[in-house]
Amino acid sequence: MLNAKVRYSASGSASSLTFDSDTLLEKVQDASIAMLRAATATMGIRRPEVGACLTDLAGACVAYSGSDVPLTCAIGVGTSSAADTTDIEAIEAFYSARKSPLRITISGRTREQVNSLLTGRGYKAGTPMENWWRPLADPPAKSVPDNIQVMPATIDDADEWVRAVAAGFQESDAPVDDSKLPTRLLDTFYCFGFADGACPFLARRNGEVAGGGVLHSMGRRRICAPQAADLYIGVMAYKPLC
Repeated sequence: MLNAKVRYSASGSASSLTFDSDTLLEKVQDASIAMLRAATATMGIRRPEVGACLTDLAGACVAYSGSDVPLTCAIGVGTSSAADTTDIEAIEAFYSARKSPLRITISGRTREQVNSLLTGRGYKAGTPMENWWRPLADPPAKSVPDNIQVMPATIDDADEWVRAVAAGFQESDAPVDDSKLPTRLLDTFYCFGFADGACPFLARRNGEVAGGGVLHSMGRRRICAPQAADLYIGVMAYKPLC
């Protein structure tokens, strides 16, 4: 289980106060489900032998992309509607049929009885995940050094992009050798970066790949008032030059 939290930007336009926490959590969940659906479909193309698939159970998106990848999870259980033992058993049967561990995302929207139900069935809490949010209206200008170039990544850049971003996320106190990254991790980042609707970017320093990121746009529309702010979900990482 994951405890998903949302943090607000400390700076930005007045629209940073547009959403209350419940509304923002709902938007983040909707965006997460849309990304999960797109990434699962991409895994089906990249690794057809895995049998990637998804279904809707207990008001949640239940996805499978392999037994050992983060994309295999259920998002939204017990949020839009109540979930009981029968619902949880159906989700468990979905993953049991694929001989896969079960991961259920828990957030501030998850109904308390669901938490108690899962605890009673022996579920354990996993690593917390946080979503950072800020409005895009009137973003402060950022200067870019002359030796840094950020450009959209194409499918021909996929291997460089995947290795740069995956290595960045794996780092703590020292650089990570991207040649030693497991295939399941590379596949996961590929599916996030090159899924339908994703816009990946590569950053180069003096011509050498230094990092990457991806932008997913959800429910994009013309902004005619602060209340009409769009929600964007971004994933960023870096690769030290050494």
